Amino acid sequence: MSEYAENLISALAQRRYERIASIMDSTVKKGSEEIFTLSDMLDQVFLNKYLGIPIFLTMLWTMFQFAFA
Repeated sequence: MSEYAENLISALAQRRYERIASIMDSTVKKGSEEIFTLSDMLDQVFLNKYLGIPIFLTMLWTMFQFAFA
């Protein structure tokens, strides 16, 4: 492949990445968001790394007891 073709491919790739970066800058919001809604707060608790499984098992046991008691 000639040097001109390699430069062209490199320039096209660079333009592609610049375009992707500009699209991401206009759509993706970075930064920390505070918890505002009840749903967000519940997500923080139920999807917690350490509390999620015990909460799930407790809810499952409670529903089993309700159904068969």
